[in-house]
Parts: sequence; C-alpha cells; structure tokens
Amino acid sequence: KGPDVDPLGPENRLAFMTGPLTGTQTVMSGRIALVTKSPLTGTVTDSHHGGWSGARLKWAGLDGILLDGESDEPVYLFVEDGDVEVRDASHLWGQGVHDTIDQIGEEVEGKVGRDVSVMAIGQGGENQVRYGCVINEDDRASGRGGTGAV
Repeated sequence: KGPDVDPLGPENRLAFMTGPLTGTQTVMSGRIALVTKSPLTGTVTDSHHGGWSGARLKWAGLDGILLDGESDEPVYLFVEDGDVEVRDASHLWGQGVHDTIDQIGEEVEGKVGRDVSVMAIGQGGENQVRYGCVINEDDRASGRGGTGAV
C-alpha cells in the first residue's frame, strides 16, 4: 500500500508465511516468517520463528495468512483443516503471553506443543510498543522489527 503507510495503522498488512518445504521432513524447513512494515524502523521487516506453527499451518491447507485492516475488539484466529475463524479475545487482553497461550490451548481442547500451536502477543504488543514481539508455543519469538505491535 505504499511507503507512507503508518506501521501501526490499519493499512499496514501483516503476513504469516511458510516456505515450500514447510511441513515436510526436510531439515530446517519448519520456520514461519512474519513480514510487515516495521514500527521500529519504518522499513519492511521479516521476523522468523521455529516450532510447529509453520508445519501445522501447512497441514491445515494454508501456505500463509495475510492480515489486513484491524478489528474494533481484540480477536484471535483459529485455523483448522483449511478453515479460518475469527474468535473473541477480549477475555485474554491484558494477560501475559504464557497465560494467553495456555488459555487458548484449553479453549480449543488441545495441548500447546502437541496438538495446537498458539502465537500470541502480550502487553507490549497490545500497547503497540514498537519492539513488541510475537511469542510462539511459549518459548519461540519473532522478535525482529516490532511485529507484535502490528
């Protein structure tokens, strides 16, 4: 949408992208990339993390997710078997990432790290701290460029 897009505005897009070998048994192919205009630098940034989220996104039938615009209320995306559902997250707002990850895992009746992958932002992202990150599966972070603030 152009170089004048506000990194913290609704026009800034956030892409969660896998690679062509993600979800296979190829070594080091399980990473996922978050791509957006950085609120920290004002330039395009990519931030990566490992874990199972990339493979699980692929196994659900998706190569990636592109977020465009913003919600009036806190929400999260639930992805299963190629379907994407927007769910209310107002009850999660203000919690730390580990509590959020655990609670979403319980809500979807899975175990984080086994059946379900959860990516979450904490209070830093909620308050649009310019270096906010996205935490995946409790211990993996996309920490470059402030992707969690977007």
